[in-house]
Parts: sequence; C-alpha cells; structure tokens
Amino acid sequence: MGIYGNATGGFGMPKTLVLVDENNNELTGVVVDDVVVFDATLNDIRAGKIAANAEGVVTGTKDIPAYRTTQGCQVIPVGSAFSISLAEYSQYDYTKLQCMIAPLNTDVYDSCAVDKIVLNDGVYMTQSTDKITDVTKNSETQSIDLNIVNDSSTVYFIYFFTYREDI
Repeated sequence: MGIYGNATGGFGMPKTLVLVDENNNELTGVVVDDVVVFDATLNDIRAGKIAANAEGVVTGTKDIPAYRTTQGCQVIPVGSAFSISLAEYSQYDYTKLQCMIAPLNTDVYDSCAVDKIVLNDGVYMTQSTDKITDVTKNSETQSIDLNIVNDSSTVYFIYFFTYREDI
C-alpha cells in the first residue's frame, strides 16, 4: 500500500501528510509505527497551542505557568557568609524565597532550633519584626546572599525553598 499526498516538513519520509481528494477536501495525517489513541483533552494542552487529538486539530486551553522550585539545605561554616549557591537554571534569581536558619545540634536532621528566618526578602530573628538585613540576588556568583556572616562558634544550616517563574 502506498501513501499519497503532499508532504509537509522534513526530509526523507515525512511524518505529517496532507491528503487531498478529488474534491479538494484536505485531511491531515500523521505516520506512526503503531496504532496511537489520541486521548489529550483541551485542558491537557497549553493554552493557545495547536495540537491534534481525537476531535481533530484543536487549540489548547490549559493555563500552565512555567516555574521551577528548589528546596535544600546549605551548610554555613563558622566565619562564612550566609549564602545559597543556585546556578542551575538561574534559580538564584528567584521569584519567592523562604528560609529557616538553625545552628548545628548534632547533625542536619536534628538541627531544627530555628533562630532566624527569611521572608519577603528580609532576614529576621525569630519572634521579631525587626529586619536584620535585606536579601540580595548575586548574578556574578549566581547565589542568594543573606548579607550576614556566621560570627558564632557553631556551624549553621539554611533550610531553603525557592520558586522561580520562567518567563
């Protein structure tokens, strides 16, 4: 059996064909190796994007915001600046950031006596509304700088969560 029609895109054997009958009715087809059931709904396809499904060619309606989240723990040795390095996908350039800062107890799993927090781009002592410092995004080092130094005699942990909208 042969496939007849006007090839669209690509070189060699195209995967998408436009079939035209003697009355100039067009039918778009996709060449596949096995039977494929199109089961995507309009709500499965990003808003404004064109796709083919069981109903034919459709325009998606799903509002899917593009974002990345990161959560982790950063060790801050004695004498070091409180900073979180997040170079991958420019995560340092966050949309929202929250941190809990706690001194070392015996290990990372039981160091939960939080004494500082980060909310709304500010560092605060717990149970205080007085801002210690502003948080800054450092594009040169691709890090989030809390602009304080660990001047204590113990290691600290920054437990952090970031949200970054990809525009």
